[in-house]
Amino acid sequence: MKGDFSRDSFDPHMAYQRILHQQGRLTLDAEFNEQTAVLLHLLRTTTCDLIGPYGGPVDDAGFEIRLTQDGTLVIGAGRYYVGGLLVQNDQPAPYQVQPFYRPMPDDVPLASGGDAPSRVTLLYLEVFERVVTSLIDPAIADPALDGIETALRGQVVWQVRAIETAFVMDEVLEDPDAASRQAMVILTALDDRPSAMAARAAPSDGFGDGITAGYTGMENGLFRIEVHRGGVAGEAQFKWSRTNAGVVAPWLGLDGDHLVIADAGRLEGRRVIELTTADRELDGREGELIEIAPAGQNRFTVAAGDISAVRALWDSGLDRPFARSWDRVSAGRGDAPGLTDIEEGTPDRWLWLDLADGIQIAFSPGGVYRVGDYWQIPVRSGLGAVLWPGVLGAQGRWIPDALAPVGVRRWRAPLALHGLSAGQPILQDCRRLFPPR
Repeated sequence: MKGDFSRDSFDPHMAYQRILHQQGRLTLDAEFNEQTAVLLHLLRTTTCDLIGPYGGPVDDAGFEIRLTQDGTLVIGAGRYYVGGLLVQNDQPAPYQVQPFYRPMPDDVPLASGGDAPSRVTLLYLEVFERVVTSLIDPAIADPALDGIETALRGQVVWQVRAIETAFVMDEVLEDPDAASRQAMVILTALDDRPSAMAARAAPSDGFGDGITAGYTGMENGLFRIEVHRGGVAGEAQFKWSRTNAGVVAPWLGLDGDHLVIADAGRLEGRRVIELTTADRELDGREGELIEIAPAGQNRFTVAAGDISAVRALWDSGLDRPFARSWDRVSAGRGDAPGLTDIEEGTPDRWLWLDLADGIQIAFSPGGVYRVGDYWQIPVRSGLGAVLWPGVLGAQGRWIPDALAPVGVRRWRAPLALHGLSAGQPILQDCRRLFPPR
């Protein structure tokens, strides 16, 4: 999650039940957030144990996919549970106009009457959590604090998406239960994209080549490594932030070739920003990365990057756009400000990249990277430490573990199979319903 956090200390394998605060001690944000995470883990695990990976109450089950007479797919109102998360749709919504998702033009086409026989489309529910700031929901900020942001919110986001399958509709109708099971196999395979990263403080080689052992930065921080462009090594690229990408400011528009940004003081001393919106982030679309220079009166020039792309982005009609700050990598290659190519070594010899301030990262060979995947690296200046798990190897050298991305974790559930039978569009419900208890 993006935000001004010291670290994420929750570990489900430790089986902690609660956090016990002591009198007269310092209070840390990580401890409060860990307590919330402990309770959410208990709630979600219990829900999954009782309901299963997904399901809805028979009396108020939501997300029924219906087809209207004019051929519009409609998502029904109600409740559903996916991965232990309560998902709510307060009112029916057309598939093309969802609260948290707008299908792209290249989305899987849906069959209509008169079409030639085609493969069946699987409509499924994708659920994840996002952080909401006052830029997205101004109501969470107390107006008495004059714009000062306090706590953020974690919001359950749902999206109904479509994917083409190899099913034939007549076969689905013959054995709908088997088709539903196979649909879940397809959804599970969407997450079969292993990627991992390790982080460490650059080791001293003992030959005085200038590499300093330990984190050399002056501040404690939570570094964030995030995939900006997906794919495999050589295609994928990442961006990074010293502040967990928590520095944002509203983008008000363009004045000639100058960016106009409110609360410009938030970007003081920062050079790389990403221009984007909450909707683009929800859709998994990257923003426009540029390098800026201050020009006074909340205005910035584009020092590096494509001003024509920025202008086209603004002219596309954005909803509450903002600028998010990122940092530069001290070494590495990329084709845009703030971007660095993801490169991998071999299983026997990892390729370590100098990030900044004595911190190095390496990506595990054979990874496949998805836009938005991220890792967090807590660093502590007083100790010169990188808080990253690992083991002591030969000659006392620290060998960091290769960890999967922290997120964004997504849960999925099949809703319906949509195709043609005898030339007519058919929907087969795939939801699981349970009675009241």
